[in-house]
Amino acid sequence: MAAAADTDKPQAPMVYARRWAVVAVFCLLNSTNAALWVTYAAISTPAGDLFQVDAGLINALSLTYMFAYLPGTLLAAWSLDRLGLRATMAVAGAGNLVCGVVRALAVLLLPGSPMVAWGITLAGQCVGALVQPAFTNAPAKIAGVWFPKQERDLATVLAAMSNPLGNAIGMFLPTLMVSSANAGDMGAMLWTEAGAAALGAVLTLLVIRDAPPTPASLSSGARSALRAQSVRRAATGKGGYFDDEDDSGHSRETASAPPDVAPAALAAGASRGPGDCPGAADSHGATTGLVGAARADAEEGGEEGGGDTLSRMWVECRVLLSDPPFRLLLVAFSLGLGLFNAFVTLVAQIVEPCGYNSDDAGIFGGALIGAGLLGAGVAGAALEATRAYTAALRIGFVLCTATILGLVASLQRDSFGLLVGTFAGAGLTILPLLPVTLESAVEHSFPIVEESASALLLLGGQITGIVFVFVMPLLIPNDCSTVLTPFAALVAAVLIVATALILCFRVQPRRTKAETNAAASPLLAAPADA
Repeated sequence: MAAAADTDKPQAPMVYARRWAVVAVFCLLNSTNAALWVTYAAISTPAGDLFQVDAGLINALSLTYMFAYLPGTLLAAWSLDRLGLRATMAVAGAGNLVCGVVRALAVLLLPGSPMVAWGITLAGQCVGALVQPAFTNAPAKIAGVWFPKQERDLATVLAAMSNPLGNAIGMFLPTLMVSSANAGDMGAMLWTEAGAAALGAVLTLLVIRDAPPTPASLSSGARSALRAQSVRRAATGKGGYFDDEDDSGHSRETASAPPDVAPAALAAGASRGPGDCPGAADSHGATTGLVGAARADAEEGGEEGGGDTLSRMWVECRVLLSDPPFRLLLVAFSLGLGLFNAFVTLVAQIVEPCGYNSDDAGIFGGALIGAGLLGAGVAGAALEATRAYTAALRIGFVLCTATILGLVASLQRDSFGLLVGTFAGAGLTILPLLPVTLESAVEHSFPIVEESASALLLLGGQITGIVFVFVMPLLIPNDCSTVLTPFAALVAAVLIVATALILCFRVQPRRTKAETNAAASPLLAAPADA
């Protein structure tokens, strides 16, 4: 009887050393996929000569990642919700491997059948593009499921910044190994990337698990119950999705988590022992208590209850898109991310009129992303200490606008050192906005699952990126005689609009309030290490 009583007693959230291995393997997967994406961007001229195609078809190899983002997002969201993190990462890791091997095999057809080789390369890129959202949408989820409150922002920074780190590798490695239209050099470089993809696929099976045996934080333990309740409330019209909204969906000033839900849900979510196995559909496999009851109730309710994966996704996407503050964040971030994606894709074509070659473009891209990684580390530490999400976004967008305009103004001949500095300055302010925005969105949209908010933001960035990649080459000047060009005007207009929108946005700290409410429960204590 005493043993049974101990088993039923709610336990405090607990953190596990495996969390660092999980995030490390995820970073390898994410960076490999990002490197596969931009492989041909920095060597567009040698690649075009090898495949005997123009710059537009070389750009198409990178554009596949933007075009495939919507179907890939739907597949990733369904897989994460139904199959779990481990199965999703295993499939996505296998996609990386297929992409790498197919592209390397295509080089064997050169120089005899260049167009066939280009078509096979495009097919390989499409596979990598389709699994990309599984990586880009997951950083906040991994941080929320595996890490305690005081480490979440840092974990999101590490996981999210592995993507631009991969971009840097994908721009530097090709320029290092491929200096001319040589099929042997191209093949060696592509097989190197395929080897990294193979390593990631194997480590995924050995290391990654769906979730720790017990929740790592209070909000992680409560999410299932709160999410099911919110979906039912929004779907049936019996109130707003968020607990700080009234029946009309408008925010109330005195927002707090429902006292009869949050503490109880957290207690139920934390009551499992370390030996219990987490389920795939639910992040913590709760099948009893309020969490399990809410999940079962939602599933019995069908579409209205929110039990079906796609119907829950639809309800939550509608909630986010109908939230005016989130719309501001979505448009501002989409413009910024689209501009960054276009710069990464077109970097060689942007600097070529000023007399710089593919090797120079690789250095510029490496400076941008390398400095960005440093900036992201600083931003992550500051966010951990202050949790000033709104201030971080506003300051970041203002600095980003200033540094990118400085970069455009420095596009001149014989200014290599200046350009390296301005590309680094731009990266220092641009890239930290990725993890800061993802964490801000999760904080604002709780209890919606992390990947839903991330998917909408990143999808918006891919859509605007497609537009910019098609429009910008038409505006890039043929020389650098003046900075007052249509290209510069477009960049300035986009940055000013995005910054103006973000200055009107304010993060609602819903996740923090839920944890504060639940922390009052005498049943729970601070997370422990295991």
